Amino acid sequence: MIVSPSNAPKLFVLTIVLSCTTWVSALPNARIADPAAVQEFFETRAVKVAFTDLDHKLYFVDFSTQAPGIHAMLNTPACSNLAMSPDGNWIAYQTGSLTDGRSDAESTAWIIETRENAMPIQISEADAGFTPRFLQSAQQLTVVWASCGANPEPGKRAWDGCGAMLQRTIAGGVMGPIDTLYAGGSYFGGASYDGLYLSSAQYATNGHIKDLSAPLLPPVHYHNLTCDNQTGVDTTVSLQVCNPSTSQSQRYQNLAMYLDFGFYEGNFGVSSCQPDFGDWGFHQIIFLANANGDIVTGYRIDSVEATTDTGVVTNSEWAHSEWSTHPYFGVAVEYINRKWKHDRFDFLQNFKEIEHVSAIDLKDSLYLRLVSTNDTLKDNRGGFHFGALWVEVPAGFQEECWLTEDGEPCTPMSNRVIDQIGIGTQAVQLNLVANRIVASQPLTSVAVYGLDGALYRRFKSSGAVTFYLGGSAPVPNGTLVVNAQLRNGSRLTTRLLNSL
Repeated sequence: MIVSPSNAPKLFVLTIVLSCTTWVSALPNARIADPAAVQEFFETRAVKVAFTDLDHKLYFVDFSTQAPGIHAMLNTPACSNLAMSPDGNWIAYQTGSLTDGRSDAESTAWIIETRENAMPIQISEADAGFTPRFLQSAQQLTVVWASCGANPEPGKRAWDGCGAMLQRTIAGGVMGPIDTLYAGGSYFGGASYDGLYLSSAQYATNGHIKDLSAPLLPPVHYHNLTCDNQTGVDTTVSLQVCNPSTSQSQRYQNLAMYLDFGFYEGNFGVSSCQPDFGDWGFHQIIFLANANGDIVTGYRIDSVEATTDTGVVTNSEWAHSEWSTHPYFGVAVEYINRKWKHDRFDFLQNFKEIEHVSAIDLKDSLYLRLVSTNDTLKDNRGGFHFGALWVEVPAGFQEECWLTEDGEPCTPMSNRVIDQIGIGTQAVQLNLVANRIVASQPLTSVAVYGLDGALYRRFKSSGAVTFYLGGSAPVPNGTLVVNAQLRNGSRLTTRLLNSL
């Protein structure tokens, strides 16, 4: 159910899809969603979910099989920060540090095939691999990870020049060298669908999206809320954000998914802030924000009022939210608060455990609990930590414009003009011909970058359509990122292959 007007950020109040469940044996206290419910929710059974239990042991469920069940990965140690490959045949994870982002501990990135007896493959250097994810648009299996968990410099974050974003490709069973995607720091949200954007959040108020086509531009921090304090002066409230996940949408790549620490108007001395959202609690809303810092939408988990009955749910929270391999779906685990008597005193107290791994329909107001624990008692040991979701993207898939405002036309996915306030409608084409960038419309500036953020060429003009890449320092072969500006101020970001 959409509860906000069409000209404001849309907040979805999520509704649980209730379904029968199948009992499984790998985790005696767990159950999975009925395959019929999976088919109805995703419109396919080509779905896999990977998750860890409270001891950080790794499991997966393949709902496409005739009799789905929970399978234990027999050869993986304790791990965290899971991701699934575009074909669903691989899982990425980290060992060492078992947190969801910032860590002073060391961590190593691995991948493993999605089968019980598979053996893990180390993908990063030892103790230098955090939050590994797959590059969804790559033609070959490609893993991207951060090399720094915490910046040793006081007051600095991992994205402040600590380590780098690295990548590695595996083709035909052969692992290639480690390459640099971005040399300017570490980002825990991974890369967007085609690797043009990174996102960050590190228990901080300055999470942001990094545009690799213009890496020298200062980032715009997201989740700075502008509030009316009834004095006629707006007040900016910055909240802590965490659990970043960069968009896997082909249409909306400059988005980040994240959680925050909650907002209550009275706590900030303001009376009106995000009126369409109202108040919300810790991790109660999964947010999507864009590279301009604007909240695009949110997905609220329902809360239940206080109770005097023991064992009854009082409220719920999201944790470890993550974009799936399909642009329309996300995954998160659910913390459930229940009232139990205190160990030494005769009063009720909240006890919180992760009881579900849930898929979220990002286009709608529904979520489906894919894996749940039957152990809901006070000393629960049957819960979960991290989840990752693969949903098959069928051949010929064309993503809808599912985040546009009501009544606005869709912009074609190819040759989109991206300006300071979103996606424009003016079509323009760039081509690389005979060592020249040729534009279908006059451009006032062109900047040419490598995938590592290195600037190779920068042009200024009054409206040229051809830009020569020659010079004393040659532009290397391979994929280039081109950031161009039209006369009306709109910007076009695209990739061109230089094969000379």
